[in-house]
Amino acid sequence: MTESVQRRPPHPTRRSQVFVSVVESLNFVGTKRDQARPEPRWVLRECRALGRARPSRPMAGLSHDFAFRRHDLPAVPKGDGPGRALPDSVLAVLVAALDRLEAAAGPNMRIAVRLLIDTGHRPAEVCQLPWVCVDQDRDGKYALIYTDFKNNRVGRRLAISDTTAARIIEQKQPVRRRFPDTPPADLALIPRATRSRDGSRPSSDDILASAHRRWVDDLEPLVGPDRTEFDKSAVFLYAYRHCYAQRHADAGTPVDVLRELMGHRSIPTLRATTRSPPHEYARPSIPLRPCSSTAAATPPTSHRPRLEIGSSSTSPRLQPTAPSTAAP
Repeated sequence: MTESVQRRPPHPTRRSQVFVSVVESLNFVGTKRDQARPEPRWVLRECRALGRARPSRPMAGLSHDFAFRRHDLPAVPKGDGPGRALPDSVLAVLVAALDRLEAAAGPNMRIAVRLLIDTGHRPAEVCQLPWVCVDQDRDGKYALIYTDFKNNRVGRRLAISDTTAARIIEQKQPVRRRFPDTPPADLALIPRATRSRDGSRPSSDDILASAHRRWVDDLEPLVGPDRTEFDKSAVFLYAYRHCYAQRHADAGTPVDVLRELMGHRSIPTLRATTRSPPHEYARPSIPLRPCSSTAAATPPTSHRPRLEIGSSSTSPRLQPTAPSTAAP
């Protein structure tokens, strides 16, 4: 990006060393954090809004009419490769070792990882679940109520198994005993261990990621399907989300239903997270059951066998469901 700007026609402000320093800082931050670099156009806009371009400020001297052009920004690589779901044998070992995670980092970290496996949510969505996050519908089925922060969708509902619901209810009890004076609506399901006197401040995905990394690194060598050592760097929080998507794709969940479960806005994004053969995506879809205006649609009860959401066995478990007699 810096080279692109330096190739522009000479101009006292466009060739400003201040701007070059800003770009180099963005590259440095992105490299050090080992993640995608921040969007430069967004950073430039926010810096100006914060007054960084005023006299004597870090970006002083940068013209107000300066802007990025499309070819100044490097192309974002597309995730067209296979999904990063963990092998079933590796996932089974991790589930069996959750007791060690609890012993090292506490029960909050264990339930957080368990919910990532069961629900396929993003780490931030699990960490910021409210204490009141489980609802039971008229058929006796449980639903998890959460916020899709990435797409700014509040009050999303995800059908969960009775086992997953029981884990959440079990987690709620010690939190309530620890913070008896806090209103339930203000409590977090997974509160921070420190700096949360009333239990209203949820744990962060950074804390969870650090505890998870230490736990995985301390485990014995993992063995992959080919009987060789499995790379532990491939075991990260988002891998559980890919496992969830792959589990449903292998069970034949229609692509538009799986897209709703994953919270994706486009099918190509969903395809990048799974490695199912193409015919799995050609299965006919089933209609989504209408729900309240504040909640997103959830997979319906139908004659088609459905994958029990929350199953973490090495093979998908299908659970036949009787046809619903309730009015739609």
